Amino acid sequence: MKQKGLKSLLLAVMLSVLTLLSVSCVGSPEPTQIPVDWPVFPAPPDEVVLEGETVCMPLEYWLEITRYVVAVERVRESMEGD
Repeated sequence: MKQKGLKSLLLAVMLSVLTLLSVSCVGSPEPTQIPVDWPVFPAPPDEVVLEGETVCMPLEYWLEITRYVVAVERVRESMEGD
């Protein structure tokens, strides 16, 4: 008689667990595409020249390249944080 009660209890527990699992299943949402605004590399001016192994350019153009690199790093960091 105890074995029948134990079987009934196990069956009830298994059915309860299966019911909870089947009710709690949810499909995964569709992935969303977020457009990323990558900065545009600044166009070189005519004053950029190669002299031997040295590249000579105006300071303002060098600062534009630096701002570009900083902007690209910000975009990469924001993508890693998502």
